[in-house]
Amino acid sequence: MPEREQRSSEPAAEVDQYNGYANYPTWAVHLWLANTEDTYYEARDLLADAGEPQQGAQDLKAWIEGQNPIEVPSMFAELMAWALQAVDWDEVARALGPQEWESPTPATPGTDPIIS
Repeated sequence: MPEREQRSSEPAAEVDQYNGYANYPTWAVHLWLANTEDTYYEARDLLADAGEPQQGAQDLKAWIEGQNPIEVPSMFAELMAWALQAVDWDEVARALGPQEWESPTPATPGTDPIIS
């Protein structure tokens, strides 16, 4: 029997960036929340009520995990739990939350009068 290849214990979703997001699960959660008007406004309302990004991320995570339709322990439940655990909830909260929550974009030398 051939030896199994040793792999990193970190899930690939926690390592690889995807479409400008921390990983695929983060991108997918943002996509599904932002793609439908109802979920977009519901997420925005939830985040506005949170008052700050860290609380918004916690509230968003609890809201999404509460909607998980897989209740019976199974391989699928394990995979869903893993994917939701890999989501960068802070990144999603900042992307969907109030404008002042957005992560600052680093200034490019020569474009900001303070940075030269």
